Amino acid sequence: MDAKWRETFQLWSRTEQHQHALQAAHEIIQHALETARKPYVAFSGGKDSTVMTHLVLQHAPDTMVLHWDYGRAFVPEPIQRETLRNARLLGARNLRVETSSLYRKLGRRAQNVLGKHLIGRLLPQLAQEGYDLAFVGLRRQESLRRRRRIRSGRTLSAMRECYPLQDWDWRDVW
Repeated sequence: MDAKWRETFQLWSRTEQHQHALQAAHEIIQHALETARKPYVAFSGGKDSTVMTHLVLQHAPDTMVLHWDYGRAFVPEPIQRETLRNARLLGARNLRVETSSLYRKLGRRAQNVLGKHLIGRLLPQLAQEGYDLAFVGLRRQESLRRRRRIRSGRTLSAMRECYPLQDWDWRDVW
């Protein structure tokens, strides 16, 4: 990021609008933590999940941070290492990485592995382990599909999902 953009986002972070969005996110997180027994954070390594993970870990540093490894055919090793390093720099003490052997076996032909694995295996396994809430870094502003998902409360499983950044603007994330 060049110096002008960095300065722009630093100035934005001081606005009343951003401060309101930040406070709202903290309130959403706090309420979710008060109502969940065992939450986890879904961490992709993208900017939204990075910001959300940082905010959640400020409230509950031992929260499990779950990352999905798409395999080397989709994410080169240096990028994967940097993603996990960033999670640790955010303070992730309880970092869990899940993947599927299909990535190694099929390479770039491994299509929709996450969807099948997540819904069919991983989410039920997490529920059996006692996890009852997923913090997810979705924002309404990103797409109509995400806006509809947040509004409807439709989750990927029976486990509740919490979207602390749901009303954030792209400037808030940066």
